[in-house]
Amino acid sequence: MARTGLELGAKIWVVLPKHKELYIKDFSDESLEDFNTIIQEAELCKELDLSGFRQPSKLDATGGSDTQYAEAGAFIAAFSDILIALWD
Repeated sequence: MARTGLELGAKIWVVLPKHKELYIKDFSDESLEDFNTIIQEAELCKELDLSGFRQPSKLDATGGSDTQYAEAGAFIAAFSDILIALWD
């Protein structure tokens, strides 16, 4: 979806729920290549720093925490006038 948006001239913001080095561990080689291309073409790439999060015991540095993804969603909603969410 992001690729199509970029091709159509859309501005893409990428919000990562954790540091990129941890986030990309879940990608296949092909997906990682696409992800890196999108990151390079994105208007903004924001890695959320949740180190000061109010409930640090709920954070998972390896990537499984729903809390981290919820915080990323809250960040996106806070900075959006219109939000169209697509999931594949």
